[in-house]
Amino acid sequence: MRKSAWIGAMVVMLVLAGCRRQAVDETDGAASLPPPPQPMSDQERARIAVMTPGAIVGRIVAVTTAHRMVAVGDVSAPGIREGDAFVLMGAEGVLGTAVVVSTDRKTLYLRYEQVTRDPIVGDLALRFP
Repeated sequence: MRKSAWIGAMVVMLVLAGCRRQAVDETDGAASLPPPPQPMSDQERARIAVMTPGAIVGRIVAVTTAHRMVAVGDVSAPGIREGDAFVLMGAEGVLGTAVVVSTDRKTLYLRYEQVTRDPIVGDLALRFP
């Protein structure tokens, strides 16, 4: 009887130690996650516009990751057509490219394929002359 009680106590201690260790591992993993992406600042947008005269620099105003689509607002570019290519840019640099799928008066709708991360609201879409 004493032997079975000792074995039972050991099993309980091992289970509790295993649960505690698992909780520590989860905390360590959360601490090592990269910070969330940051959108481009207005100063960066202005700097890019000055450095590349004639470029179209629009800000992403909506993202639908399920359809890999972004909406680019405040863009006045009457010459933009479906199929035109844009570069997507975040604070960390170039994210990838996107293609115009439709337009309206002040908004472009782009589909992106291969990107380093999904765009977020505030990132930029650039078209160079």
